[in-house]
Amino acid sequence: MGIDARTPVPTASGWVPAKLLRAGDTVYTFDGKPTKVTVVQLYTPKECYKARLQTGLALVGDMRTMLPALNSKQIGYASKWGRRQAKKRPIVIRPMPMDELSGGNYLINAKPLQFPERDLPVDPYELGRWIFMLGAKKKASRTDITRNLIERYPTIPHYIPDEYMFSSFEQRLALLRGLFADRKKPYSAHLNRYQYASRDIKQLRQVQNLLESMGIHTVLACDTISLLTFRTCLRLFEYQDEVFKSIYMDFRRLEEVFPIEPRECAYIKTESPSNTLVMGEGFLCVTL
Repeated sequence: MGIDARTPVPTASGWVPAKLLRAGDTVYTFDGKPTKVTVVQLYTPKECYKARLQTGLALVGDMRTMLPALNSKQIGYASKWGRRQAKKRPIVIRPMPMDELSGGNYLINAKPLQFPERDLPVDPYELGRWIFMLGAKKKASRTDITRNLIERYPTIPHYIPDEYMFSSFEQRLALLRGLFADRKKPYSAHLNRYQYASRDIKQLRQVQNLLESMGIHTVLACDTISLLTFRTCLRLFEYQDEVFKSIYMDFRRLEEVFPIEPRECAYIKTESPSNTLVMGEGFLCVTL
């Protein structure tokens, strides 16, 4: 069982295609914890499947690749009764092979990835505000920021540098707060929903990846002005009250699974007993 060999996998040092992983590389499990790769094997299976999610994300694997999922009956029960019935009838998330999955199932999100803390040239919160101003084409000249950035990088970056995207949870949270600090009405308390609109799709995809790495699933609608929406229990503003958490925040709806032409796949073995792996830009969970 394996995943498409071209699938990007987050490691402690950044994105690496699955087929280029080597023994000793640090990857991440379902619960966001780091683990070491022990074996990488490339092969071409007889059957491949593509799973497409409601949020537009997709993943490719062979027929035996397992995805942790709940069916619609389980997700409906958990949504209705919540924690009150958790002790009486706990919800069991079982990995299901791709050839047995169908639309209507729900895939569980990975927990926030525990990337290492990094020595960054600019405070993440201040960089987030600066990046937003650049994307909004507003005056964003700050000598202290540009001086520190030019000392670290060949040129002044117009997008979020990779080391910020792969920094610790606290540093990424500060960066996220900075990105939203100067936006007008980005949060609806009534709907408990955030919105991030931009004409710069590259910047928007970076924000999406930042959110997904923190265990927050997003929905991206692309048009003349692309819109990113999401819900989270994290407080991004001081004025926010306690946020009610829905089970749907932890799962994504699977639209369909269909067979495709076989392609080269990679089987990855790790030191983790569960051998779960977070992969792809949506930080989706698979069990190999």
